[in-house]
Amino acid sequence: MSIVKILIVDDSNKKIAGIVKVIKEATDNEIAVETVLDSVSAQKKLSETNYDLLVIDLLLPVRSGQEPIKEGGKQLVLEIERKDELKSPKYIVGTSQYKDYLTLFPDIWNTLHYDNSTEWKKKLRRVISHLEKVDFNISERYPELPSIIVEGLTDKKVFEESIKLFKPELVDKIKVKADSNAGAKWVSNQIVAWAHSKVGGSNENIRAIGILDGDKAGNEAKEQVSHQIDTNSAKRKFYKLITLSPDYARNLIPIYAKGLIIPVTLEELFPPFVWAVAKDNGWLEERPFNKMLLEEPTKWNQRKQSLDEYISTLDLNEEDKLYLKTVKRGSKKNFNEFVLNLKSKKKKLALGNLKKLLDDIELFLFNNS
Repeated sequence: MSIVKILIVDDSNKKIAGIVKVIKEATDNEIAVETVLDSVSAQKKLSETNYDLLVIDLLLPVRSGQEPIKEGGKQLVLEIERKDELKSPKYIVGTSQYKDYLTLFPDIWNTLHYDNSTEWKKKLRRVISHLEKVDFNISERYPELPSIIVEGLTDKKVFEESIKLFKPELVDKIKVKADSNAGAKWVSNQIVAWAHSKVGGSNENIRAIGILDGDKAGNEAKEQVSHQIDTNSAKRKFYKLITLSPDYARNLIPIYAKGLIIPVTLEELFPPFVWAVAKDNGWLEERPFNKMLLEEPTKWNQRKQSLDEYISTLDLNEEDKLYLKTVKRGSKKNFNEFVLNLKSKKKKLALGNLKKLLDDIELFLFNNS
């Protein structure tokens, strides 16, 4: 049996789930689905991988964080045709919830009006049937591995290094997936695509874990996945979402005990000596505080104290106070590369909190009972 390699360029969990479900129903082959959010990220994927099918939302941003443009999908197709370094997919499909945009897509490729009707599903099934007939040897089978899906490329490097240090026997048994500027939304899209692609396949025992920061974006991404996959759905067995918390950042427990709820990202898993170096190098900035970060907001007398004054009464030591700051967005790479370039013994100490996280990941990915 072959594998159909699919790249979906879209930011909607709902659309991704619907598209993958139809493709899964239309083929007996295994499917391997990747998702990206913008044209630049799609081009990076297309420079690395031969895809059988590319599904593009016509309303597409050029880069991550930019506003979508109505000719974004068309421009991506033109870039594929123009750039020799991009591997042209065997088939391209444009999709949109807005019928007027469909005329903007190159006539040579199919377009799908994604709505509540069944017409777009019929057209997509015909595309899959056509793919299998004209080139049944869809893609060379490759061993799909249990996967850890993380929010960015620096996170990916940290996880890969931690696996080498604490779980060397799993180096060739786990794949860590990320994309540049991916973020929590990308992780949620990947998880939705993964869960829908595994139902009824021969690789049902291959699972994925999504790692989300314990911040607002991470919580929203987790909620988006739950909207697409019912609590009692069989798809739940194919994935797990882990939100970073003090369970994995033991260094934050004394701070939580004093009533401060610091959102946990990957960087908060690192011990104080790493944060002290980051402070000395100017990689930190003041963390924005509000009463939502107080375990018991009523203890803060807002009429008599500023929030900073209240926090100063919590008896935080100098190491605790380091975490009152946060890593600057533009310094995350320097911060993580400092850790990755430490000598072995010191690196193990810096990455020590990830060992428990990897224990939990291993238990889920390889426990098929």
